[in-house]
Amino acid sequence: MATTFVMLACVVNILLYFRWSPISAHSCMMTVCSFASVSHFHMFFFTFFFHMFFLQRVHPSSHLKELESVKDKPVTRKRARDCETREDDGCATKQLRLNECVAGQVSQQKFDTLLTNLVVKGFHPLSFVEQEEFRLFVEGTCLGLNIMSRRTLGQRIEDAHSGLLRSLTGTLGEQKFVCLTADVWSTSTESFMGVTAHWIAVDTMERGSAALACRRFSGSHSLDRVADIIHDIWLEFKLPVEKIVGTVTDNAANFCKAFKKFGIQVTDEEECSIDVTVECIHNLRPVLSRHIRCTCHKLSLIATSDVRKAMKPNTPCDHYHTAVIEKCAKYWGSSKRPKSAEVVKAVLGKQLSNPCVTRWNSLYEAICHVLQNRERLPELRERIDLPVIKDSELDFLEDYAVMLKPISTALDRFQGSKSSYYGELLPTLLAVRSKLKKAIDSCKTLAILPIGTAVIDGFEKRFRTILDLEEEDAVIAAVSHPFLKCCWLPPAAHCKPDALLLEAAEECLGGTAPSFTETCDSAKDDAFFDFTSQCASQSGDQLQAYQVKLEVLKYMDDRRVDISMLHDYPVVKAVFLRYNTNLCSSAPVERLFPVANLILRPA
Repeated sequence: MATTFVMLACVVNILLYFRWSPISAHSCMMTVCSFASVSHFHMFFFTFFFHMFFLQRVHPSSHLKELESVKDKPVTRKRARDCETREDDGCATKQLRLNECVAGQVSQQKFDTLLTNLVVKGFHPLSFVEQEEFRLFVEGTCLGLNIMSRRTLGQRIEDAHSGLLRSLTGTLGEQKFVCLTADVWSTSTESFMGVTAHWIAVDTMERGSAALACRRFSGSHSLDRVADIIHDIWLEFKLPVEKIVGTVTDNAANFCKAFKKFGIQVTDEEECSIDVTVECIHNLRPVLSRHIRCTCHKLSLIATSDVRKAMKPNTPCDHYHTAVIEKCAKYWGSSKRPKSAEVVKAVLGKQLSNPCVTRWNSLYEAICHVLQNRERLPELRERIDLPVIKDSELDFLEDYAVMLKPISTALDRFQGSKSSYYGELLPTLLAVRSKLKKAIDSCKTLAILPIGTAVIDGFEKRFRTILDLEEEDAVIAAVSHPFLKCCWLPPAAHCKPDALLLEAAEECLGGTAPSFTETCDSAKDDAFFDFTSQCASQSGDQLQAYQVKLEVLKYMDDRRVDISMLHDYPVVKAVFLRYNTNLCSSAPVERLFPVANLILRPA
């Protein structure tokens, strides 16, 4: 009877063991074991004895010790038990709650700084911090942190702006030379003057940039008003005119007249050797720096104005150009309408590029996009009601793209600001002229010849002084660039650039070249030779001039092309900083205005 009772108890406990396994306290880690856990709820003698018997038959004896230690441990929460049983495996002691993690890692000061940056860089209104949804978000995720008021946020932004101005003024004061870009941007009701600054760090030889102003330009855009605003910005950042090596603008008449009237041409010797202290003297006429016209603007005028003048009415060139551009405009417009845009995406795999009115480069890219999908245009025309572009018209477009590709490539190179130097101007223009002449010889259609001739003539006319090496600053900037030197000229024409570099190095000698301290001590040791008078006749200036000439010769013979090699040539480095700080384009200030448009949006 007792034996029957014991067997029945074992069966009942086994059934209960499987039924109540979800409330187990300790899990068996052996994957081959059919018993998922050992519960204190069922852990009386028979259940535990049965599991021990099964372990002896299935598991190695090394795991019996683990089970013996498990049965003596108290019952706790499941997450804590799992951690305790695997303590040797490096399990974490305790998982932090969300509010504990956030409140412990983010201080109130850091939270305020992050919130200010979010509002400023995200172009959000100050009322953003008062929105109910934002407050609920912070209260639900960042317990213990306070949200600043709208007034406090405005004050913090003002303080940050003042600190940024002080920091930028100090940074500009540390630079040896600074280049500016300026432009005027007009909306339907207001006008703004934008100014950016660019420099090359002496230690790292890396280019730095900063936006100086984007302020209201009230009244007429006269040359006096332009000069006054630019001069006021200089005074605000304590920039002496001697430090500003050039101001790049487009070819607008008001800028050209202002710099022609108020601009000065400072000699290189004065710019390199004089340390100027700025004092605010009122009631004086503003004095502006050297004016540099935007090269990209000139190239765009060649591709638009000069090409338009070449297309005389009732000529094959005008007929082809007008017809094919009108048809392409309908293809470009199909990507703007919802229904047709889906078809364009299905046929071509992506939308067609749409040209921008103010950027000729966008028209060139849109034409190239059409030519890239030339084979798929018939299928697109069948699915959408679009005009037929003839093969002769597409051939005309291909010649147009080939003819103007050098202009487009030069625009892309000049519009960069991080790795763009003024020394690239002359070699790039010479390369463009060579490529334009090759392109016109490779044209397949005769109708494109008037456009090709107009492009070459306009290019020669607008850049004549630079192409003839009359722009000495551009020549010196190119020769002092390690990658360029005189490689862009034939060997027979190296004399003038070499002489200009040597002259510029001698003018920038003050404070940059190492002192020449050798003396004729060997002559003094022997009284028999009377060389003292001859040594004295060789002045220190002459010895330094010889040393500069030797450094220039070593630089020209050095095969390294990276800019960091200029650290080994201090005089040439000074020339590089002086003549390569300028930019070839005013594109950086033009990029400033889309940001201003976001700031001034109705929101």
